[in-house]
Amino acid sequence: VSGMGRADIIVRANQQIDHLAMSAESPIRTVLRVKMGGRPISVPLEPGQMAKFNLPARGVRELYGYAYLLSATSSEGFVPALHEPSSSDQRHLSALLRFSAVPVATP
Repeated sequence: VSGMGRADIIVRANQQIDHLAMSAESPIRTVLRVKMGGRPISVPLEPGQMAKFNLPARGVRELYGYAYLLSATSSEGFVPALHEPSSSDQRHLSALLRFSAVPVATP
């Protein structure tokens, strides 16, 4: 997620998604807000600690499956080159997100 910005990701799946199993981490203290078609979830992140959580999913049916919009914002950001002397990365970042889709259970 870009620091103090917003990341929007289109997620497509053949099966309907119940939720995303997510993990997030950051080298700085920040509050991550994520949503996927429903109510946003706020997750406080502490430096060097991974947070794990589930994000409910709501999307739309499309011709070949399902489509979802995953949005993420953060309260703070950092420039790696200013945070880590050996880095030349000038991007304004905030948090690293990882996720996997958990499909709706079929009877």
